[in-house]
Amino acid sequence: MIQFNFKKKENASIKLFDDFLTLYGDGKPLADKEEAFNIVLNGDSLVGIFYGDSPFEINGKNIYYNENIINACGLTENESYACIAHELGHAFDHTPIYSTNREYNADQFAKELKLGQELISVLKKFKNTFPDKKIDFTERIQRLE
Repeated sequence: MIQFNFKKKENASIKLFDDFLTLYGDGKPLADKEEAFNIVLNGDSLVGIFYGDSPFEINGKNIYYNENIINACGLTENESYACIAHELGHAFDHTPIYSTNREYNADQFAKELKLGQELISVLKKFKNTFPDKKIDFTERIQRLE
């Protein structure tokens, strides 16, 4: 089963991650995974390994939870679940790291967890919130539909 760990004792648990595991941890494609991920929050020493321009990012076994961007984008709880699923999709994808397919594969991972519509909503919000980002949101949305 997937496990989320927090660096600071006062952050021993964040409801969003607990609820994600309750709702999706036993579902395909996660049911057979035995992995532990560290959740990195603003102020943690590992923040510097991330770009910091997304609500969630993954680097190795570390997932960055950027609450400031989540709030700026107005993400719902279900949209945040879709982002977590997308980041886990990166963790389990063995495609070369600089391949364009990595984003599509991570999107499909979220879709397999029945979070495709929520991820489409997230991508539309990103497109509106970050119009200067050089990401092909339209292609990713079309692939999820």
